[in-house]
Amino acid sequence: MWAKALLWSRRTSGIVNVEFEMGNEQWKDAEIQIFDMYGKLLRTEPANDSTIQTDMSPFADGVYTLRIKTQDGVVTRKIVKQR
Repeated sequence: MWAKALLWSRRTSGIVNVEFEMGNEQWKDAEIQIFDMYGKLLRTEPANDSTIQTDMSPFADGVYTLRIKTQDGVVTRKIVKQR
């Protein structure tokens, strides 16, 4: 199931991309959520296409949790934001 969603980088100074395999319609109700290290929800981005893109450049450097939600379930990944 999750081999069909690609997270382009786990380190970023700005843009984070999550791409769903072409032809796969998991993205239709997908969204990503970004949480700080205390579990506070900072941002939610809905999917408008097979790629979800969010800009983390306004956030302070640190470790964040990225939650990818689709029709099939939820997966969580850590993202390191650094300038």
